[in-house]
Amino acid sequence: MTKPLTKEQIQLRKFRRLSDKSLEQLLLHRFLNNYGYDRGEITAKAIISDILQLVDHYFLVSSIDDDLHHINYGQLVWMALCLLMSFRREVNPLLKQD
Repeated sequence: MTKPLTKEQIQLRKFRRLSDKSLEQLLLHRFLNNYGYDRGEITAKAIISDILQLVDHYFLVSSIDDDLHHINYGQLVWMALCLLMSFRREVNPLLKQD
């Protein structure tokens, strides 16, 4: 009988399996094996880097003073109101009753 694995050992195994699997590696594997791309690994890597650069620019949130803000995997962008502004509900003078 083997000892049951601890949570830490399970997470370590999952990490080892996923450590070499990036989006770039996944796309390269798909290009070469699934899509029948036969023009070589170097050309496929160039196409993949162009695709990843396009995706990276797509997820650019803002550029403030040469500081680029990107959305990374697992992040959310929350749209918020400025605290300094007053957002009172204006009453329509025509609906106002005396």
